[in-house]
Amino acid sequence: MISLLGLFAAGAAEVHEVWVFPPGRIALGLEGVWFVEGEQDGWRSYHATDEGLRRLSAAGIPWEPAAERVQRMAHGYRTPEEMIADLESLAGAHPDRVRLLEVGRSLEGRPIIGLSLSTTTEPAAYWRVLGAHHGDELPTGELVFSLATTLLEAYGVDPAITRLLDDHAVVLVPHVNPDGIVRLSRYSASGVDLNRNYSHAWQSETYGSGGAPFSEPETRAIRTLSQWNPFHAGLSLHAGTTNIGWVWNHTTEAAPDSDLLESIATRYAEHVGDPEFWITNGASWYLTNGDTTDWSYGRLGTFDFTVEVSQDKTPPIADLPSLIQQHIPAMLDFLTAPLLVTGQLTDAETGAGLPGTVTLDGQPMHTGPQGHFSRVVSDADPWEVTAQAPGYMAHTVALSTGTAATLSLQAEALSQARPVPSLISGADARFVLEAEQVILSLPGEQPVYPERDGITWHLDTSQLSPGAWTIEADGAFIPRGLLVASASDSTSLHAVSREGDLLWLHGVGLGRGSQAFAMVGLQRTLLPLDLRSESPEAIALEINPLSADERIDVLLVTAGTVLPIHDALGAPLFFTAPGAPPVARDDAQTACAAAPLPAAWSMIVLPLGLFARRQT
Repeated sequence: MISLLGLFAAGAAEVHEVWVFPPGRIALGLEGVWFVEGEQDGWRSYHATDEGLRRLSAAGIPWEPAAERVQRMAHGYRTPEEMIADLESLAGAHPDRVRLLEVGRSLEGRPIIGLSLSTTTEPAAYWRVLGAHHGDELPTGELVFSLATTLLEAYGVDPAITRLLDDHAVVLVPHVNPDGIVRLSRYSASGVDLNRNYSHAWQSETYGSGGAPFSEPETRAIRTLSQWNPFHAGLSLHAGTTNIGWVWNHTTEAAPDSDLLESIATRYAEHVGDPEFWITNGASWYLTNGDTTDWSYGRLGTFDFTVEVSQDKTPPIADLPSLIQQHIPAMLDFLTAPLLVTGQLTDAETGAGLPGTVTLDGQPMHTGPQGHFSRVVSDADPWEVTAQAPGYMAHTVALSTGTAATLSLQAEALSQARPVPSLISGADARFVLEAEQVILSLPGEQPVYPERDGITWHLDTSQLSPGAWTIEADGAFIPRGLLVASASDSTSLHAVSREGDLLWLHGVGLGRGSQAFAMVGLQRTLLPLDLRSESPEAIALEINPLSADERIDVLLVTAGTVLPIHDALGAPLFFTAPGAPPVARDDAQTACAAAPLPAAWSMIVLPLGLFARRQT
């Protein structure tokens, strides 16, 4: 669907989104006019340069700006502000089973708000449904909202829905691209197609792909949401035709789970009940790079599907009830029908949840921060599952559906060494560690190999996903030993203080529905901390179970960012802004004066010979 000749002809020229009424259904074949996606009443969606528009006019072919056409259809659809207000109302009406999530913020600072629907604090499985990656596909957000209201109204009435919310969590994000919705444009405020900006098979040559994978705050927000919630399956809603597609989208090579994925898509289509609704492998329809579903499946193991919900990208609002009647039953069946293999990885010594990787039927999936995993399977027979985590012995076991299993892993090569410093940021970040080879790993990311200069290691953290990266150094592991902060202009910490059993994190732009984890000891497993209070300026964490006798690092996941704090209960060290040096605070200090790294840090090198090796 993308004419590369037209793309290259456009060069650096301004590109317009337009709707064209071509003669018949022939290809236009005009220089400067390309990329059709979507059709409505004989009109088709194109991109065109100024020269392309001149050629359309000269040929007598009717065209009009896309925003004008969508504007005529947009009456009755929720604006981003109206959607947020209605989501807040739902959360307020159902506090026992709805948690409001500030997933992140758009380029122009609009909140990206979602809901987590569940009655349990320990979900066996996580589901995800996303709407409006493209701002001119307005029915997608409405369908996500309708799904939320349907689930809440059916709870306690429909046994299947009640079990779903009692045992699982369903995370719903109606508007991934609020800036695009305001503009009634496919693209974000920076002109990027967000569904081409994810890292798996990303290509710079793809039109609208952005300057780099995850260059946009909206896709970074979905990345953070997905890395900290182990979604095993999801739907990404779009509009412009009517089908459901499964991975891969970037290659015609079959995905490892293609047969199962096709059967799930077939079942969805059957419940839609529209003879015009069809199923397809994504790449068999047309090739795309850097899209949501390929990234979700390829990097995290999520069974993610693209659902095109309507032939018109934004049909009249009067058509919405029929779309709801078609798709909500299919979505409910998708959320409740599949058989699941579920479980949790734990550290055999501490019993704490352990993030890692679980492989079933040849396809790896990453667990959540506390080791939870779930996987759709085709039948209830026992399935062979191999669980792994850096520095731990792999464990293979047969699991069946219906019962969650605990898989305890034995550590075999955990190092007592620590990088100096362990908190880094910036385009030329560096740390000191005595080793011959260093490899960094994080769930959902490719391994990273820092550049070496003696015992100093260099890397560009602006190209890294934020979080706690595990270091493999000469075969020994430092779990979550290197802390990388998010680069955010809207969310930051300004001060850290302690008040009794509470750790107060003061900042700006802190989001609702935050998560926080402590890391302590050799294993540095992620221990969840209860939030006692949260506001845009301050978050209070319950630290009563923790001891200040050893260094405790904290990760705050808030508003689509990950903000690490080194030695949170001692002399806290953290970043206040992208590219700024870390600052230190004592408990009484509330001013924002920067403090340099302790001079002694430059002199500390911990040898890798000091590591604990356990064998079973």
